[in-house]
Amino acid sequence: MTLTHVNGVEIVERQKAIGATGTVGEGAQIQSVDELLLADGTTMFHCVHKNAVDCEYVNPVMGGVMSHQRSHSDRMVAKRALADAAAKQAELDEINAKKAAEFERRSAGMRNAHANRKARQLQTPSEAGGAGTGKHVSKIAAPSKSVIGDADLAKKAQQVIIAYNALQDAHDQFQNVFLGYMRAAQVASEKPTIDPQIVAKAAQYDIIQGALKGIK
Repeated sequence: MTLTHVNGVEIVERQKAIGATGTVGEGAQIQSVDELLLADGTTMFHCVHKNAVDCEYVNPVMGGVMSHQRSHSDRMVAKRALADAAAKQAELDEINAKKAAEFERRSAGMRNAHANRKARQLQTPSEAGGAGTGKHVSKIAAPSKSVIGDADLAKKAQQVIIAYNALQDAHDQFQNVFLGYMRAAQVASEKPTIDPQIVAKAAQYDIIQGALKGIK
């Protein structure tokens, strides 16, 4: 960074500072310090250290600039970099912990919902008018006698029950796939975004299931 003014006074000339008499660098150019001549005739020294290209520190005494430049040493730069890295890692750990907690909360909710569906499924009648066996119709070898008088209506009711149980099986599979999707999203660097189509299909299932409950 090149200054054009110091305390509002224009810089009219800039050159490398020369080591003072009696110092190790006597008579030599100091690459990290510029000597500035201001419009009011005063002289200032400006820090132009290689590790701080944007530094604006100025001092009327060159020794003051040299003392200031200890903060730009490679050791201090490395120390600040380590501190910044530690702070960023702590922030990342906090973000990951929140994501893990949110994932666990969602997973627990899905497990509870799955358990509730299973419990309701145990009460699903195995045939039209039957008492229910707690199993899907497709797995029943000899259904009990229907109490519905109309044979065609009984057949339709039986088809509804079979379709309902098939829907339960399909939703169980959907839950397993969705949990896998959530686990994969957990390792992503950004907060996972759930595909709107997945949410829509889950909502559609709940609507269908609610309708089926209403006709049991």
